[in-house]
Amino acid sequence: MPSLTGATSASGDLFIVHDVSTGTTSTLTRAEMKIAMGIATTDSPTFTGGTITGTGGAGSVSFKLGNSALSTGAGILTIGASRTGDGSSRIDLVADGVTYTTYGFRFLRNSGADGTAIFYQHGTGALQFYTQELADIIFRTNNTVRFTIGKTNGHITPGADNTQEMGSASYRWKEIFCGNATINTSDARLKTIRGGLTEAEVRAWERVQWQIYQWSEAVEEKGDAARLHSGLIAQEVMAAFEAEGLDAGRYGLLCYDKIYDNRQTYIEQAEQVTEEVEREIQQIEMVDGVATLVTKTIKERAEQFSFHPIFDADGKPVIDPTTGDQAIHAEPVMRTIQAEGPVEQVEIGDRYGLRYGECQAFEAAFQRTKLAAIEARLAALEAGK
Repeated sequence: MPSLTGATSASGDLFIVHDVSTGTTSTLTRAEMKIAMGIATTDSPTFTGGTITGTGGAGSVSFKLGNSALSTGAGILTIGASRTGDGSSRIDLVADGVTYTTYGFRFLRNSGADGTAIFYQHGTGALQFYTQELADIIFRTNNTVRFTIGKTNGHITPGADNTQEMGSASYRWKEIFCGNATINTSDARLKTIRGGLTEAEVRAWERVQWQIYQWSEAVEEKGDAARLHSGLIAQEVMAAFEAEGLDAGRYGLLCYDKIYDNRQTYIEQAEQVTEEVEREIQQIEMVDGVATLVTKTIKERAEQFSFHPIFDADGKPVIDPTTGDQAIHAEPVMRTIQAEGPVEQVEIGDRYGLRYGECQAFEAAFQRTKLAAIEARLAALEAGK
């Protein structure tokens, strides 16, 4: 691989343009470090602390910046490739020079083998996920498809048939707005039919009373102005069935669930200290139609290091062959922070519920049974005339 040469500006920036295929090297006039390389199949250049070397690999590039590393190979970009300990990695996109100058959008991987991955969006602009062509959007957990947004009609479908729930006892949807009623499978080929209500079931349901009630949370918020609702009370249904020697838990109309809350845990993590510094940059701007080199002062966050002279095992100074002076080791200045750890589920209570469709089916069957009894009695009375 041809050796590289660089040039520095007055502010100390390095400018290199190198094409491996031709072996030519030239300098830039912009005040940012830029590296442009045509990568040959027998070269794998590496940029480390201002130098580029060939490692004899094929088609990959590595950039090492401080304690982290960026490496590319076979079309893959890796951030933190040289990491020897836990720490977060992130990609920051900045498109705003005034308000959100640190980042406008951030993709963050928190520290550790099980660190959370987070998308952050600054500003009020939409965070969009979309496909340019006709393609599904698929969401997976545990490498299993959980739901898909269809490419043709936008239908949202679960990852597998009749296996997933929408919401839970712990995290309920407040309301669902629909143009039509829900469709429930009712195919005789999928059912083992027992028959109609027994006398005990009729007697049990006769004990059940429909009630007018208010939600306690609404009463706490609105007082007597809380809206009135009509329905059943799960514990009363249980007691009615128990009075007739029946277990309400055997019937699909009664539900019981434990309630869990997600609790965020935190772990201690080492992070390199940074401070805000000012730096002068030069850039080309059009001034009255003339391309003009201007100098500006920008603020940025700079990683902090402590510098220590290097000695060998015998205590003698190690000499830097380039400068002739004692070699210096730059040690990152670190601090301990509280980073987000795994989210744990904690049991906080339980809750009873009713499937109103099945309750109404019980009510309809009860009413039919009572009506049939009345009609039979009337028929008997009429026959006795």
